[in-house]
Order: sequence, then structure tokens, then C-alpha cells
Amino acid sequence: MNQPAAAATAKGETVGNRKLPVLLALAAALLIAPLLAINKPATAQPAALKQRADEITYHTVTEIKQARTRGKVQLANAETASTTLQASGVASGSWYKQCTLPSGFNPIHASQQPDGTLLFPIGSANSTGNFDAGTFVMYRFNPSTCSSTRLATPVDMFCNVHIKNAAGNTYVLGGTAQYDPFHGLATLYEYDWKTRTFTERPSMSDGRWYPGAWYRYSKTYASWGIFTLSGLGSDGNLNTRAEFYSEREQRWYRLPYDYAVETYPQGVPTTGNNLFLSGETFSGDNPTPGILNPETGSFRPVQGLPAGERSQGATFFAPGSSGRSVIAAGGGSASTAKVNLYVSSPAYTTGPSLAAATRYLSNTALWDGRRLLTGGEDRSGNPLYYSYVYGFSSMVRTANTAYSHQYHSTLWTQPSGRPCLAGGNPQRGVVQPAVECFRPWYEAYTRPAITSAPSTITRGQAFSLGVSWVSGTSRKEIHFFPLTDTTHQSEAQNGDYKATLTTTGGVVNTPSTLMPPGYYFIVAIDSRGVPSKAVIRQLVG
Repeated sequence: MNQPAAAATAKGETVGNRKLPVLLALAAALLIAPLLAINKPATAQPAALKQRADEITYHTVTEIKQARTRGKVQLANAETASTTLQASGVASGSWYKQCTLPSGFNPIHASQQPDGTLLFPIGSANSTGNFDAGTFVMYRFNPSTCSSTRLATPVDMFCNVHIKNAAGNTYVLGGTAQYDPFHGLATLYEYDWKTRTFTERPSMSDGRWYPGAWYRYSKTYASWGIFTLSGLGSDGNLNTRAEFYSEREQRWYRLPYDYAVETYPQGVPTTGNNLFLSGETFSGDNPTPGILNPETGSFRPVQGLPAGERSQGATFFAPGSSGRSVIAAGGGSASTAKVNLYVSSPAYTTGPSLAAATRYLSNTALWDGRRLLTGGEDRSGNPLYYSYVYGFSSMVRTANTAYSHQYHSTLWTQPSGRPCLAGGNPQRGVVQPAVECFRPWYEAYTRPAITSAPSTITRGQAFSLGVSWVSGTSRKEIHFFPLTDTTHQSEAQNGDYKATLTTTGGVVNTPSTLMPPGYYFIVAIDSRGVPSKAVIRQLVG
């Protein structure tokens, strides 16, 4: 079990030699203990925590060795003459090659910036030669023109985790301190999207390689900041420390519990200032999904995730749920599953299946509120070209990709509402250079257009949004989508948040409290379900 272990246990006391009270107390403890377990950290002994950490480290190292060698080198899809699927409605669409990346440019990590460009902090780029030479790079990529600028980076940011803060800057946590076996860096850097420079922030207490991180508010420290878990430490073993970085104080706090969870744990924020860990991770183990209180370490298991290896699947908010429901898709399984986190006893229920078990499955938002799933490989390392549109109640096939995009690929949606898929690393030293983009169904229609929006929007307050609606249509919905921050096919802040409409045509209220402050795409959807292009605005407060 991947439940937290308290840093200390209560000291035992002598209760005397009267048998009846002792037996009654024992019986009560046995009955009550399961109920208490969902409300506070499990009191595992340090030896048990160490054993669990060792198991996770073993699974991670094994997975890395397999990913390094088993991928099939097939950069183009020889079986598909056309990448247009002749389908109707929301399933219709086509892929096309946008451009070719420069040699050695592998977009392992992608952080979408408020100016529409992407930051690819790739460090040594999975190359021991680059690492030994101290060659650490990142690229600033403009998807509209396919132009890229190579920028220097201060440390090896390969296999970090990154998230954006309220200012739209990108925090980069950890990275690679050593190859074969891998050890993690303890560094934290903040990338300023306006000046295009890195600023070093205080380091974590230990290294993290393949960690998880979320931008969230801490009631304990009265500050927005970074909550982080997992990752291989500076000694190559699993880092079981839970930590929080306070932006207000610009310092790290070690939280009062330890937690052994697989590397790159996938999770999303949920009600009560909690975090839902979906059960999908990087390594091949099968961690228990559940709701974690990051402040205290209390963990509430969620049942029903279909059996099978869930590593490198996709975790995302269900379309139209405004953060209430979460989808788990793929991994070593073809199954999908859905869980509503806002009921008294959340449990996964089985959903539609993929065409094949798909590892390294990428996903991104479509501006009509649905989600596009694509890329990856099967259990044997063969590339898969399937694509799917995951809707509000179903999942349907759409056009296949023309190129393989396996491990270390990334997918994002441009302001136009057109998704783009880049990269892939089927073997170390082999990089997919093609950038493919997807034309969704709504590009065939005349679309509404957002004509005005304030530069900043205050949480909980109404604001005016100017929209030019197509003749004969009217307003249906206004949606907020976070800018992409994806690494190894996963991201912590994905979502589709619907604004609350007022009776006045141009005024809407800000949506879900799950949304951290920062920059968002705003999209207007008309009565046909056709979305506008997006504008990017800052949410404050």
C-alpha cells in the first residue's frame, strides 16, 4: 500500500492486569481502526516504509532500463496512407505535418507560456554524452512559425517536474544529478517568461528525479506554493519526504509525515484543498488511488480502478465536470475508468476501452470541451498511431497519426484550438523530429470570436467578455483551460472549467475554486457547440 507513514508513533503505556477492560479496549480498537485509517496517516514502522521505498526504487530502475532498450525504431506509420478519418461530427479530423525539429531537439518537457510559445527544458536530453560534457539546453519554441531558439540552462533539467505559478512563470524542480543509475537534483529554479531568464530559488531537502509537484495553497503556511512528492533522491533511492515551498517566505518546509509513492505520481486537485492521486504513475507497480490531504498526510483509498499495470497512462478531468470527475486511461491496460470525487464514497467505474493497451498515452483539451488522446506504444514497445476523442459520455476513434510518438513525446493545444504532438524517444539516441498537428471538426465551421476581455480577472468576481456570435447562434458556455505543463505525458493542472453565466449576455463569473491563480485560455462556445479561438488572460486572487 502507498499510504503515508507518520514521522512518529505514540509511546505505549501499561494498562494494568484486568482482562475485561483490556479485551473491550482491544475489540473497540479493531472495530474503529479501519474507520480512523481513512482520516489520518497510517502508522507504519520505519522498516515498512523503507521496504516500500525500496520496492518503488526497484520498479522505477527496471522501468527505465526497459524504456531505454525495448522501443521499436519506427518513426513513420508505414500502414497509414491517409491520416484523415472519414467520420461525422466530433470524431472527424485530420493530422498533418507542421514542421521538423532541429537535430537533437527532443521536447521531453513542455511548458506553455502566456505569450503562446512553449518552453522545452530538456537538459541533457537523455544523452550521457551531453551530461558528461555539461551540455544542458532548453528551447523556446514558437509553434505558429515552427521557429526555435536554443537557450542555456544552469543545471541538468532532464527528468524534472515543472509547474507554473500565479505570475505565469515556470518552476522547475529537480532533474538529473547522475546517470546509470540515476540520482536526483535538489534544485529549484523559476523561469521568468517575460525576461526569459532563470532565477535559482532555495533547494529542497533532498534530490528528486521523476517527482510529482502541484501548485496549491497551504493553510498551514498561509501561502501559495509547491507541494512535492516522490522522485529518486540524491543517493538514487526513493525520496519519501513530503515538502512544501512557501512563496511568501521563499523557503521549503518538510511536512510532518513521510510518503512512499511511485515516481511521477499522477494526481489532480480536488475538493477540501486535497489532492487526488489517480493510481497512474511512471513505474510498473500498482499504487492504490486515493484522496490525500497534503497538510496532514491523511489518505482515503478509492476503489475500483481496473486491474492491470497503470504506469504511463493518462489522468485527466472528465470533460464537462469542472473538476468533479477524473478519467484514468491506458497504461499497460486498454481500459479506461471514471471516478466522481464529489460523492460520499468515490469509486472508479469502468469506461470504454482503447483499441489496444497504450503506454505513454498523451492527452490534451479540445476547445469544444472534449479531450484528444493519442500517441504511445503497446506492451512490446511497438508504436501506436490511434487517436481518440473523449467526450462527455463516450470515447470515439478519430484519425491516426502519421508518425510514431512514444516515450518522451508531448501534446499541447494552441490558442486556435488545434492540438500539436511532438517528439518521442523510442530508444536512447533516437528522436522523433516530426511535429504533427490535428485539425478538429470545428475548423470546418464559422466560429464565434472573443472581441474583448480584461487583462486580469479576479476570482469570484464577474467580468465582461465581448463575443461576436455567428448569425443565428447564441451563447452556450464560457470555458477556462489551463496552459499546458506536461512531462512524460502527464500534467498536474489540466482541466476544463465552465464559467457561471449571468443573465447579462457579456458578463460571466469565474469558475471552480480548484483553479489556482495563473494564466488560462478563455473560450466561448456557441449554441451549435462550436468554440471560438482562445484568448489568454490572468486569473488573480
